[in-house]
Amino acid sequence: MKSRMVYSLLLLGAFTYLFVGCAGKKEDPQEENKKVKRSDSIAVFADKAKIQKLTVTKTYTGTIEGEQQANIVSQLAERIVEIPVHVGSVVGAGQVLIKLDKSGATSQYYQAQSNLKNFERNLTRMKNLYESGAVSKQNLDDVQTGYDVAKANFEAAKAAVEITSPISGVITEVKLNPGDFASPGMPIITVAKINSLKIKLSIGEADIPYVNNGQVVDVYSELNPSVKAKAKINEISKSADLSTRTFEVKAIFPNSKDQWFKPGMFAKADLNLTSSRDMTTVPRESVIYTNEGPKVFIIKDGKAYSQNIKLGLQNETMIEVTDGLTPDALVVKVGMNNLKDGSAVTLSDENLLSKSN
Repeated sequence: MKSRMVYSLLLLGAFTYLFVGCAGKKEDPQEENKKVKRSDSIAVFADKAKIQKLTVTKTYTGTIEGEQQANIVSQLAERIVEIPVHVGSVVGAGQVLIKLDKSGATSQYYQAQSNLKNFERNLTRMKNLYESGAVSKQNLDDVQTGYDVAKANFEAAKAAVEITSPISGVITEVKLNPGDFASPGMPIITVAKINSLKIKLSIGEADIPYVNNGQVVDVYSELNPSVKAKAKINEISKSADLSTRTFEVKAIFPNSKDQWFKPGMFAKADLNLTSSRDMTTVPRESVIYTNEGPKVFIIKDGKAYSQNIKLGLQNETMIEVTDGLTPDALVVKVGMNNLKDGSAVTLSDENLLSKSN
């Protein structure tokens, strides 16, 4: 009986010890809340926006033309009688390149020629009469004026059927042949000076703010990339093409010694675009593209907030932010796809390590 009582007292003491010990190890409620909050936050990698100038090389495709180039067109709807030149011919300014049918329905050549001859005879006769005192100076002046008008009309009629080159250069293209019918305004022959060329580029509205007169462009052809030329921008369109929303940019360059570049060729042009001043920049991977436009997540007081931004120049790693972001903003770089406005965040261990270094 006595032994049973001792055994019961020992068991009671053991239970009491265990109860008191467990109660003494109860965790602080604040620590428990911290654990809960920590488990609810999202780990992200973030970096501060940087202030810097960006430079990126972009490649555009353009068409080569002679620095001085002319498309020869007809003013009349007449048949072509003769083209006394061919591609590669060297021609001078004023040289006849195309001869049209002078007796065609729209040609005034023979009529103007006949009228001029009549006035030439009348003028000669009137001069003789004036010298003999048979007519007044007024009569002579009237005939002289008529002659001058007839001569101008004949020269215009002749120029319409004997079409000349307005510049000296090389024939780079002949589109029609003798016997073909020329339409008014349709190019027939192209003449260009090929020792000095220009390339015409179409540049989008996002890039045009970074393009300036005097910038150097590397010009080459995919047919022979080893042949390159340094072109200099000399003309930038002030308005965009309504159909393409691009701006025309022209750059001039000397042809190679063997005149490898030819008018009409397609060519590539490498152009370095550089920020005009130091700008706020963020990593490319931090930008999220939405229906409302591009945005980033910034961290404030341990929470992430979406921020709409406007983008500028961008290279392989960084994007210029032109509006919507302060230079000291802490921007989420990795993990933003899991975020919502106001999401609690914690910087990843890797992020904290990089900050400490």
